[in-house]
This record gives sequence, structure tokens and C-alpha cells, in this order.
Amino acid sequence: MNQNEIKKKYGWSYELENFFIQSNPLLKTDYRGSFKIKNHKGNIFGIFS
Repeated sequence: MNQNEIKKKYGWSYELENFFIQSNPLLKTDYRGSFKIKNHKGNIFGIFS
């Protein structure tokens, strides 16, 4: 399973990401960060940074 398939499995989409950024522009400028999906010992988890 590739990264985009995993993100979609947990509810992420380009459309929703763009909606949130357009709805609140501060998310793009003041609250920049990332969300990463990691696989550790067979468990998948997300990290916000």
C-alpha cells in the first residue's frame, strides 16, 4: 500500500486539504507543519510536526 492510499484510508484527500486551507488561510501561513504516516513494527501511526 503506498502513502497516498494509506492517507485516503484514514480520510485525507486533496479536496479536503484545499478546502481547509482556503477556509482558513492562517493554516498555510502561520501554522505551517506536516503530517507523516509511519510504519513501526507493523503498526501504522501519524506524526504531526
